Amino acid sequence: MNESLLKALMQLFAIAATFNKNEPETYQQNLEIITSYLKNRLSAEITERYIELYKEYVNNFISDPHYLSPTKITLRYVKIYRIAQKINQTLNTQDKFILLVRFYELLYIDKEISKDEKEIIDTLAEVFGFEEKEIQCLMAFVMSKYSEISEKKYLT
Repeated sequence: MNESLLKALMQLFAIAATFNKNEPETYQQNLEIITSYLKNRLSAEITERYIELYKEYVNNFISDPHYLSPTKITLRYVKIYRIAQKINQTLNTQDKFILLVRFYELLYIDKEISKDEKEIIDTLAEVFGFEEKEIQCLMAFVMSKYSEISEKKYLT
């Protein structure tokens, strides 16, 4: 992964994190998910550097009251869409799917997916070229509802 891709991913994770409640335990769980994602691809030193960048992005977003206002939610979706387009050109299909799994995990930390959080997943899925059936299977998988996955072929 190159530097611009990693920066884009950290920004995307940070934007998604602003949709979650910023409780200390949720923040820590977000860090664990993102760290796990990065550790599977990068050295420990580089992982730590990008985790620090993620923290910086989150702090910048949550310290800006205008950014978090309900009237600015469209701005967040536009940023998500633009970053996803950038990422789409770099990642292969398998990496995009893994990224979507991690986003579902990140957004499902509080055991529910809000309308706004679902919109993030739908935006990523659309840009990455996934079908609705694939996303429904992914959602069931992350929510531990394996029996509800109608087409398990999407998980192999």
